[in-house]
Amino acid sequence: MIDNGNILELRITDSKCISSFRYDKEKKILRVTFCHGGYYDYADIDERLVRSWMKAESKGKFFNREIRKLGR
Repeated sequence: MIDNGNILELRITDSKCISSFRYDKEKKILRVTFCHGGYYDYADIDERLVRSWMKAESKGKFFNREIRKLGR
C-alpha cells in the first residue's frame, strides 16, 4: 500500500479480476483497475470504505459486495 498524502494506492495480487486501485482523498474518486486492463472510476467514495477494503481478507468479495453497486 502507498499512502502519499492525497492518494492511496494498492496493488492486489490475490484477485482474479482486480489488479489495483487508486483513491484520491481530496476528490473522493476511486479508480479500480481490472486484470483485463480496463478500469472504472467511482465518484464520491468515502475514505473509510476504501480503508476497509484494504483490510478485507478477500478484496474481490468486498468489491462485489460493497463497491461495485456504487457505480450504478
